[in-house]
Amino acid sequence: MFSRFIFLIFIFLIPSVQAAVNKINKNIATIPESFLLAEINDTEGKIVKTVTASGYGVSIEAASKNAAENALTEVVGSFIDSETLIKKQKEIRDGVISKTKSIKKDIKDYSQGSIKYFEILDIKQNGSIFNVTARVDVRVEDFKAYIKKLAFGSNSVSKKVATNLFTKAVVSADNLKNKYELLTKNVIEPIRKAEVYEIEIGEITSLDDFQSKSTLCVQNPNYGPCKSLYREWDKNRTFVFPFTITLENNFKENMINTLDNISDKKIDAYNIDSYSKFYSARNTYLSSYDSGKDYQISLYSPNMKNKTTYIQKDVLNYWIKKNNINPRDLSTYYFSNPSVKNSHDFGLGSCKNQKNFFAPLLLRFKGENNKTLANYEYSKFACKSHNAYPISIIEPYAIRYRDYPGNTEYMPKLSLLASGQYASNEKAIFLKRQYFIVAELELEILKNLRGIEIEYLQNNQ
Repeated sequence: MFSRFIFLIFIFLIPSVQAAVNKINKNIATIPESFLLAEINDTEGKIVKTVTASGYGVSIEAASKNAAENALTEVVGSFIDSETLIKKQKEIRDGVISKTKSIKKDIKDYSQGSIKYFEILDIKQNGSIFNVTARVDVRVEDFKAYIKKLAFGSNSVSKKVATNLFTKAVVSADNLKNKYELLTKNVIEPIRKAEVYEIEIGEITSLDDFQSKSTLCVQNPNYGPCKSLYREWDKNRTFVFPFTITLENNFKENMINTLDNISDKKIDAYNIDSYSKFYSARNTYLSSYDSGKDYQISLYSPNMKNKTTYIQKDVLNYWIKKNNINPRDLSTYYFSNPSVKNSHDFGLGSCKNQKNFFAPLLLRFKGENNKTLANYEYSKFACKSHNAYPISIIEPYAIRYRDYPGNTEYMPKLSLLASGQYASNEKAIFLKRQYFIVAELELEILKNLRGIEIEYLQNNQ
């Protein structure tokens, strides 16, 4: 799947201090709870414990499995000592998960395994996230024998303390895992891959008309592209057209709902002026998170004047440990640094090789019968594209992430997911980015030009 917009034409002639208001909303994630309701003997005289537990996931089935896992975790604490719970946490956790693989939302009675009976008592949905409350009957002796094969130890503290320690640790790990998966699958990956982009191409005009009549150049006569940037180009063969990329509305709504549900804090900032003296995008949220452990991502309004910063507590640290990442290397991974280390191309040329992380953009000029006259492919970083020849891509309304003499633009340049140069800089999602393409074409192409096509190529990485 790719985002594509085709614009057909018929051509006859081509002649200060930021004022920011911060508001912090603590959004505490619900921790699944479990309650032991009864302990009875089945028809064979074996002990069966009934537990009411809750869980959540991106589907009813996933939430049901999570509820079953939480119920089994509750029962584990009744027969495993605290020292073993801590030392064998991974083994026990893996064992619990394996015991809940068969759980289905439409099946109640189970003849085999540690779970005898499973019934959904309540289902709540908040956007793409389901919360399930379920009754779980556990065959204690079968489950106890299974778990003790995985972990053995002696009782050193009370079972109540052990249960509380283990349950909190496991639930916390589950919450972080779910937060990370929802963040990547529902937010970051679809944007990174350009699967949810809408592209709009505007009216085409000559370079002369663009520089003398466009709103951009009338209001900013000293702006390079409006003044002298293209003075060496052949104006008789050069034309200009705008294009805009935005997020699909359905995806945008689901993304915001996901961020609202998985974030521990939200910080709003208004009337942003990124070109004011001493500006830094981080100032609006710096005191609200731990940069070494928490994940931060800001959502900018279409005019880039307002933003909401979302903080997911401990998610960055979860990802670091999950992938065995050296914290000193965070700037080399797109999850922690969408611009990817050295993508700004300080004479190193590495920017041009970043197609592995982001879907490249393809610009096509089309003739009669949809025939391709010329193709131009760009990395989303669009290295030095503002003064490239014969095709130049400019972003006149771009904002910067800090007041600094060097390169401070958000990268990748042609992506709605971007960041500053390093992992410590702001990570941002833009609802809208606007560009102009300036193109000097060969006469033969101009003669036969009937359409323009822009698309993002999917690389499935």
